[in-house]
Amino acid sequence: KTRGQETAIVTRTGSVTNYEVDAAGHTNVLVHPFTETLTVTNEVEAGAKLRNRFETGVEASYRAFAVWDAGGVFMRHVFEPYANYTLVPEPNLTEEEIYKFDDIDKLGEEHKVKLGARNKWQIKEGERPEDLADVDIYTTLRFHREEGEPLIRDVTAEGEITPIPEVYIRFDGTLNVDDGGVDVFNIRGELKPQTWLEVGGEYRFRKDDVSQFSLDGTVSPNAVWAFNGYGRYSIDEGRLEEVGGYAQKSLDCLAFRLGAGYLPGYTTAKGVERDDEFRVIFGMWLTAFPQGKVMGRYSK
Repeated sequence: KTRGQETAIVTRTGSVTNYEVDAAGHTNVLVHPFTETLTVTNEVEAGAKLRNRFETGVEASYRAFAVWDAGGVFMRHVFEPYANYTLVPEPNLTEEEIYKFDDIDKLGEEHKVKLGARNKWQIKEGERPEDLADVDIYTTLRFHREEGEPLIRDVTAEGEITPIPEVYIRFDGTLNVDDGGVDVFNIRGELKPQTWLEVGGEYRFRKDDVSQFSLDGTVSPNAVWAFNGYGRYSIDEGRLEEVGGYAQKSLDCLAFRLGAGYLPGYTTAKGVERDDEFRVIFGMWLTAFPQGKVMGRYSK
């Protein structure tokens, strides 16, 4: 039996309402545009099927802030709690009734509320605020769920921290509410002490899957050349996964990169021997596009 399928997403804009309260902050209410997902399944024997999936919701948030003097430096804390409500009725055709082609066709009924609070700590540089930290903590209440599943599965935190202009830190993590353990935690820090030097380190953790640390550094003596070295180490397996580097040359509109990597051999948990691997990488890409018409000479 021959089957074919086409999937399309059509988004139609609904009404948007914003309310602002200046006395104690800002209150915003946003009515979601609804989204319609159409899936057409063609079966030679059974004929075509049209699957409709509609989504609607409301987003509400409140913003307040406080300013204080931290030893001669004025700082501001912005607090923004929010609630995002989403409702997706059950599609006319369930996942089992269609030939699944991609992840869109796995989407089904949803009824949930995302609750969270975003926090910002800022200082003022000239006439513009500069973020020292931007942290978002949220969870999701799933009213439509499988039997036996909890209302709240986990709590997620993600954010960016820039304590000084030369240091940048990005992190995200998920805490399992059921057992109190960490399911996911990723953090990356970058240090730029000079304009020609950049050093970065990253730790990635996923429960029962990945626990690794990586380090990389880039030296750019001028605007044309850049030299990079990197390494990755598996903490749970106690072995070096890869080391390598590259040299890059950037021209006015083209960039070229030549690099190499070495992956040491190891023995898997099932006792399979993996040989050493060597990789050579060459890349070339456009860094700028000329301005001009489709027909005619390029303009300067």
